[in-house]
Amino acid sequence: MKRADFILMLSRLFEWQPVSSDAGFKDVDAAAYYAAALSAARKLGIAAGDGVSFRPAASVTREEMMTLLYRAMQAHGIRLQPGSADALNAFADSGRMSGYAQEAMQSLLGMGIVQGSGGKLRPEEKATRAEAVRLLYGALEQLGHS
Repeated sequence: MKRADFILMLSRLFEWQPVSSDAGFKDVDAAAYYAAALSAARKLGIAAGDGVSFRPAASVTREEMMTLLYRAMQAHGIRLQPGSADALNAFADSGRMSGYAQEAMQSLLGMGIVQGSGGKLRPEEKATRAEAVRLLYGALEQLGHS
């Protein structure tokens, strides 16, 4: 799944109101189908890219997907539980997680939105559309909107 497509899914889930199609990233064309959603995500502090580029056509990793969801929930005033490092460290591959994603992963684990599989989280792996749908549905369930 592309990074741009996951942003578009989040924008539809949270019903972001686009204010501009200029996302402010040098690699995003204002006419792109996802530009308005990405612009809203950037203005809400959800999508930062590297400050200059977003890499919209790149595959979204599992840790990126979870971090974007976490930030979207924060931006919409959803009260998030802090989670614990112990819960994260219980997974065999927790050491492969990027530092920026740890808080999000701990919280989503603590809330039961993320469970992992086979004792692993696979943070650096490319996410599939099915995984994105499961993640977003899990968030809706935990928030009482299933």
